[in-house]
Amino acid sequence: MFTLTFFLTLLLISFNKAEEQEWECGSDGLSKIFSEASIDGDCPELKWQVNGCCVKHDKCYDDQLGQIKCDDTFCQCLDRVTAPSKKCFDEDSKSFCELVREFGEGAYLASAPNATTIGKTISTTTAPKITSAAIIIPDSTTSTITDAQLVTTNKTKQGSLNETVVEKLRGQRKSSIGRA
Repeated sequence: MFTLTFFLTLLLISFNKAEEQEWECGSDGLSKIFSEASIDGDCPELKWQVNGCCVKHDKCYDDQLGQIKCDDTFCQCLDRVTAPSKKCFDEDSKSFCELVREFGEGAYLASAPNATTIGKTISTTTAPKITSAAIIIPDSTTSTITDAQLVTTNKTKQGSLNETVVEKLRGQRKSSIGRA
């Protein structure tokens, strides 16, 4: 008796887990209700396989792999999973396929913000323009930064370079050289 109860409990848990999966065939609440009712009426035993095709189709749209490619793959998936049921294959598979081909463009374009980047990074060779640069060159007679030359290069509007060399502490530098 315990074994039978145990297996029935497992079966019930498995059944409830399958029903917890959300139905994804359709672009809005109303179309999902109609598509689910159609599959439940024509081939309930294939419901979750059909739903799997819809989930893959949605992911293909989200990844922006190309509407025609996504729709072709979706139609092939539906044909494959509905093959065991003549009614589901002839009616549901064909109508679902026709619907995405006819009205899928809006859903495909709307899913573009969800696209993930796949592939490579594009490198550019354009470097930012430098309009001003400062370089500190240490004086050869001392190692202190206060006895340095500051070279500032400014780029003019015409593109020619004007160099201005400023010696810091000019008087101290002359006295350092005189002591050496």
